Amino acid sequence: MRLSCLNTSKIGPTKYWDLSENCESSIHLTKNGVKGEDRFKNNNIISITFRLHHGKKNEPYLVLVSHQKNTGTYGKGSIGEMNGGNYETVEMPETIEELVKFVRKENRKKREKKQ
Repeated sequence: MRLSCLNTSKIGPTKYWDLSENCESSIHLTKNGVKGEDRFKNNNIISITFRLHHGKKNEPYLVLVSHQKNTGTYGKGSIGEMNGGNYETVEMPETIEELVKFVRKENRKKREKKQ
């Protein structure tokens, strides 16, 4: 998979948001046999979001997006807020088992917030 974003967007009178900082892709897994809008009800879906970051030497690498805390960096209704720029990232786990644990924890917390 190749992710690349090169655009910038103006957020306010003087603040620009570099979209390359928030190029992301999500994977959504649904239960077998669940179709249409029912996929989004009753814990029928789990999701994981990857974001492209750049290191000190501008080398790209993937991180995970944690949707548990809204940082408030970008104002309500701004491009940054609409594109998920207010959510923190965490380093990619070392193993598949750790990745699965992260996804389960994130999705469990999302369900708890909805209740």
